[in-house]
Amino acid sequence: MTPPPPSSILDARAQAAALAAPRLGARLGGDALATLVTAAGTGVTTSNGFALTRWSADPVEDREGTLLYLKDEGSGALWSVGVEPIAPRAGRAAAAWRPGVFTLRREEHGIAATLEIAVVPGRA
Repeated sequence: MTPPPPSSILDARAQAAALAAPRLGARLGGDALATLVTAAGTGVTTSNGFALTRWSADPVEDREGTLLYLKDEGSGALWSVGVEPIAPRAGRAAAAWRPGVFTLRREEHGIAATLEIAVVPGRA
């Protein structure tokens, strides 16, 4: 078996460290409609205090909520936009927050995806 090139070892170590780091998250919206999104790509949506999606807020697993998957029909490869529930293998993942918008980015299998999550002001 041929060992992986050094750059992929470093990428894998950096990704493992990112997965072990405290989770970045953001709450968007107000009382009528609110969304909490974590850097893992998980979270919950509520309306007037009632959960619209399942989520247990488990700080260890962080694998529940509304999840978005991508599939390459040609190869059959399947991955998630966030780092959970399918962690990056050869690609990269990132999360960013700015007032009112939470962004997840994922590059995997030669495909780049960006998901921006927002709650429209005045509607929440």
